[in-house]
Amino acid sequence: MERWCCTNKICKCYIKCNESPEIFGGEEVMHNHDAHIEACLNRKILNNSLKRKTMVDLSERTRKLIHKELRSQYLDTLTYKDIRNISRNIHKARSS
Repeated sequence: MERWCCTNKICKCYIKCNESPEIFGGEEVMHNHDAHIEACLNRKILNNSLKRKTMVDLSERTRKLIHKELRSQYLDTLTYKDIRNISRNIHKARSS
């Protein structure tokens, strides 16, 4: 039996799955938050892909990697604050 939980840390929603394609509801089956919006998902995808790329190529500058990724993926939903936070996350990943 597998247990799947929501990706939102504050949400306690989860489901249990059997080996057969049956889904059993847990005690908490309702989410206590709104659905993720597209901008949030785009930011998370960009953040994770850039962290992976920076760990592979440590000599490449952070800003250069961000600009390359933004050119390859047209993400008009990102703000300056999102880019700044992604840059900070990359620096934290490299320093650890």
